[in-house]
Amino acid sequence: PPIPSPVAMSVDLIGFGGRALSTIEVVDASGTLVGARTGQPAEDPSEPSPTVANDPADPATVVLTWYGLLSDTDRRLSIAPDGRSMTLDVLSGCGDLVPVNRVLALTFSGPVPADEVTVTTVAEPRTCE
Repeated sequence: PPIPSPVAMSVDLIGFGGRALSTIEVVDASGTLVGARTGQPAEDPSEPSPTVANDPADPATVVLTWYGLLSDTDRRLSIAPDGRSMTLDVLSGCGDLVPVNRVLALTFSGPVPADEVTVTTVAEPRTCE
């Protein structure tokens, strides 16, 4: 079968209390992602990061939660052709060292068991003055 062209969508991530964080680009090379939206994070940032869970109401929705600083920029989440391997590309922030959780809900065309998903974080340091 032909390999699908990657589909990209942008999601505005929000933090606790509805605070705008950053916009992340979700690039899906599997052809199975049908939607992506921000989730509502808990007040207390959690580690380890990232965590993967299924939405209890929908086995086709995988919820990613990761910890970062308020000033971090979440640039891209790349989903590999297998639909299970993901890479989170983050640009480390400067200045505001407030810890914040980010939540991204990904809905696929069929069930995706959370325990089959691996997320690798690639953090690029930013040059700070």
